[in-house]
Amino acid sequence: NACILHYTDNNKVLDEGAQVKALAFSPDGAHLFVGTFGGEVYRITGYNDVYASTPEDSVQKWIDLADTTNYLTKTKLQSDLIFIGSGVVTGIGINPNNPEHVVVTTGGYGGQHVWESTTALSTSGLGSFNDIQGDLPDMPAYDVVIERSSSDLLLVGTEFGLWISDDGGATWSQNTTGFANVPVYDVEQGWRTWNEGN
Repeated sequence: NACILHYTDNNKVLDEGAQVKALAFSPDGAHLFVGTFGGEVYRITGYNDVYASTPEDSVQKWIDLADTTNYLTKTKLQSDLIFIGSGVVTGIGINPNNPEHVVVTTGGYGGQHVWESTTALSTSGLGSFNDIQGDLPDMPAYDVVIERSSSDLLLVGTEFGLWISDDGGATWSQNTTGFANVPVYDVEQGWRTWNEGN
């Protein structure tokens, strides 16, 4: 149970002392969303700026060499706390067509368990996430997918099966085919369509 992306004492991207539970990259690989056991979500940006094809180039891109007094402790990645919930962050879903659109699930009983932001990349600090629990019963939610062909279609794995919303979280229905009342801890979506894979 390591701290968030804590590489070494001299090269920290983010060191908040939190334990990581969920990770999700934006489709372009430039942004990483990190969910913690403490209920926080951090957005780390700048990964496209630090990509390097060789180890030698890596040092130049990861460390800000322009800061001659403190360059060993500064990286070109930026982190921002964007969400604080009341339970462990169990899943992070990013819209494959719009990385501003992020849905977060939280575990435990009591309170809300499904949160959405439509400005997750452009908003600084807290306040961009809204509760979209709707009529979803109070139960732990473990993971979420935003369907690639319709951003209003959400699939949430819960303690009591897979629940689906086709209206962006206003109403929910349980998928009773094969998953009814069985905990669903992981929900995945293929990143290629059938035709792209053939």
